[in-house]
Amino acid sequence: MLNRGQRRLQVNLDEIRNHNRELADGLLNTPFDYLPTLDRALTEVASTLRDRARHEEITDDTVGCY
Repeated sequence: MLNRGQRRLQVNLDEIRNHNRELADGLLNTPFDYLPTLDRALTEVASTLRDRARHEEITDDTVGCY
């Protein structure tokens, strides 16, 4: 994946645990039960960021900062 220049999402389970212990335990014990919910949330976040570059004016000091 990285060899092809693609990106991957890294999720810190400790941060999830700090926010919601039950969710973190569920992800560890029965991850497939939580995949549809996580997929839907990721899709919503990605759709809000997808057109961001098109609508923002990029200046020299903001290049590469997201």
